[in-house]
Amino acid sequence: MTFEAPMISSRMELERLMETADASCIKCGFCLPKCPTYRETGLESASPRGRIHLMKLVAKGRLQPADIDAQLDLCLGCRACETACPAGVKFGRLLEAGRERTRLAKELTRWQRQQHQIFYSGL
Repeated sequence: MTFEAPMISSRMELERLMETADASCIKCGFCLPKCPTYRETGLESASPRGRIHLMKLVAKGRLQPADIDAQLDLCLGCRACETACPAGVKFGRLLEAGRERTRLAKELTRWQRQQHQIFYSGL
């Protein structure tokens, strides 16, 4: 099917971004108090640092994209963590690549595929 090429490029994009983020992130925790979902839940997996770790595990093949879908969807995408990061990690790009990877990994019904095609074709 035509879904193979986007999945491969999505996989490579996430791996490329994760190599950069993993090398850049100094795991200082400055992002934690800025992250609204971390402040509400108190869970490391609901923080930018935790989500980076989860995406790294997906990029390395240790987790399936479906395993991190809920945590990525929980993120508001406000990028407040980026302004607090002394290393300059671009979390927004990572989040977009991670969400794309999980979206492509989902098995959609024919109706859902048609909805996606109609909605995203105008963007």
